[in-house]
Amino acid sequence: MFKSLGIFAVVVLLIIAIVLGPWVVIWAWNTLFGAAYLIPYTIWTWLAVLVLGVFIRSNVKINKS
Repeated sequence: MFKSLGIFAVVVLLIIAIVLGPWVVIWAWNTLFGAAYLIPYTIWTWLAVLVLGVFIRSNVKINKS
């Protein structure tokens, strides 16, 4: 019972992160750069940030010797 509830909670949180993540990026951009580079809050800018987030990722590896 609790295991399935935990899996359900993780899935819901992942969906919320995917939906809200691009809006948070647009908000951060608008906060940092203000009116000079203002990005409107539309479904198209949300989709553009989502697509960019898929292709632009950091790949950091730490090797302990």
